[in-house]
Amino acid sequence: MKTIFNDPVGWARKAVGSKSKFYLMISLHLFVGVFNIFFLIYLIGFQVFSYAFSLLLLITFFPVCYLYAMKQLLIKLQANEKNETQE
Repeated sequence: MKTIFNDPVGWARKAVGSKSKFYLMISLHLFVGVFNIFFLIYLIGFQVFSYAFSLLLLITFFPVCYLYAMKQLLIKLQANEKNETQE
């Protein structure tokens, strides 16, 4: 069984290999993060907005940055593989 530890490139291709998967993963992260923030504000109140904003960064922004970085690395890897096959 291939996992992130023994086949990181294959795992990244499965996670963000196509544009639709990439945008789906980003949308899911944003949806879950924003839903959690609204739920937290609803439960505790608006006084905790700074805490909720920090949680929003942790839940949504950083994972989206990781997904973007994985996508860019895959694009560069595919370009390198393409150049190697042309030579």
